[in-house]
Amino acid sequence: MMPFLSKPALRTHNKLIRQAVCIFAAIMLAAPQLAFAEKDAGPKIYQNLLSRYGKSIVTVSYVLSFDGAGSDQRVQGETDATLISADGLLLVPSSVLNPTDMYQKVYRSQGDGKIPNMRSSEIKVRLPGSDQPLEATVVTQDRDLGLAWLKIKSPPKNLTFVNLAKADDPKVGQKAYSVGLISEEFDYAPFIQETRVQGEIAVPYKAFITDRPGTMLFAEDGTPLGFTVLRIDGTSNMSAGGNYRMFATMVGGARLKALHQRVQAINSEATK
Repeated sequence: MMPFLSKPALRTHNKLIRQAVCIFAAIMLAAPQLAFAEKDAGPKIYQNLLSRYGKSIVTVSYVLSFDGAGSDQRVQGETDATLISADGLLLVPSSVLNPTDMYQKVYRSQGDGKIPNMRSSEIKVRLPGSDQPLEATVVTQDRDLGLAWLKIKSPPKNLTFVNLAKADDPKVGQKAYSVGLISEEFDYAPFIQETRVQGEIAVPYKAFITDRPGTMLFAEDGTPLGFTVLRIDGTSNMSAGGNYRMFATMVGGARLKALHQRVQAINSEATK
């Protein structure tokens, strides 16, 4: 049985109830808006990354030749590359220049397991908004890390590039974003892909595990986190159903920053 309340006490009681209901209703109405505000961070992140780095990702074309084969054994290849300096330094996976190592782990012949040596030449760079290809040369490469550095021979002024001086290592589980280019059919429009740093390895060197090979990854605030390359674990005869595992590893931003300084020194020495 409800205890007896005087009229003043009853009015106070009802007022408190109404206030509680209003507060609860306000919280319930605000909840969807708060959730929407949290989800709305995505478009801002994407737009910021596209604005900052959309023109830092360029298209590199090359001719892949098979040593020991006839002149008809040449194919045209194309990949994304990341501009990393105002004077036209580019970062790409070393497999673009020397794909033999990667394919050797996947394909084995019936004999000694070798495949024809493959190499790339006639390297050219297409900048965003330009149809004029620019010649590029190889500065250096680290095949153990899977990285290669190219240089535009005659770079235009005011190139937009990724500043690796601000690069930093990611944390496992951290969200990461890549900027890629769609094909020529769509005028190489830039787009964003979202992933997470999925793990870390210490052998044969420190690196991070991701699922976005061949690209630079960025944090939500645009900090460069590292560059990823495709890795193949084990050897296989695909026709025989052999086992192998493909995944992407990322050289972290801290190491990439140190490597960039060395490459700049090599490039400066070569251009003297």
